Amino acid sequence: MQTVDVVIGVLKIGIVKKVEVVRRGPKGYGLLVILRLLLYGVLAEKLSSRNLLLHLRKNPRIWKRLGLPEIPSRRTLDAWSEQSDFLLGQVIKLVGNQYLQLN
Repeated sequence: MQTVDVVIGVLKIGIVKKVEVVRRGPKGYGLLVILRLLLYGVLAEKLSSRNLLLHLRKNPRIWKRLGLPEIPSRRTLDAWSEQSDFLLGQVIKLVGNQYLQLN
């Protein structure tokens, strides 16, 4: 099973609603898409934003399957990583057992 299938399979909207925080401002990409991308980076072992973006540029099918309308900039990805670090940890705890069962 490919990593993108695992991410889409385990990271559902119900899990995101458990950790989502109400925020103000423009809609943006949405927390589900951001967490899918960051979780994909962790599971695909693309831990730096540069490596993840190079990987996404070489594989456009992946970012489309994750729900991104376009590839974000490196600066945006770094900001997401900083802002969502705690949330990503919570999501990994929630979906960790499901991920182990799928592999």
